[in-house]
Amino acid sequence: MITDKEKRAPCCRFRKENAPSGSSDGDCFEQQETPVGNVAQVITQRMVTMIDTVSAVPIVLRVEYEHCATMTIYDTPAISLQANNTQAVSDMVTSIIEKKQRIIVCLEQGTVSWRKSISRAFVASHSPRKDKV
Repeated sequence: MITDKEKRAPCCRFRKENAPSGSSDGDCFEQQETPVGNVAQVITQRMVTMIDTVSAVPIVLRVEYEHCATMTIYDTPAISLQANNTQAVSDMVTSIIEKKQRIIVCLEQGTVSWRKSISRAFVASHSPRKDKV
């Protein structure tokens, strides 16, 4: 999310799925804007291509708007004991949250049993002093 006083309406652009990790912003984000009302549909379309797998690459959406704070939110795949690539997802999430300037906000699905949840233990292992959560 980027504060841009010239954007009177939210400007949403997705990161290209095949963009190299070191590419500049101009190269890694799609040129075409996605209307706010279509964001959920685009995310669903990207997820449908994975059918029975969970991608170890996050979907990145840039929003530029006059009324938003400048921040980056990473919506990563859930870390699940049932997933077929738990280690790949765990490694990807670790690479994102290990930076000292990051604050960790971890959401869990309300229907998941607290006894089966592994996300709190995962976050605690990466921020044992709880100074990032």
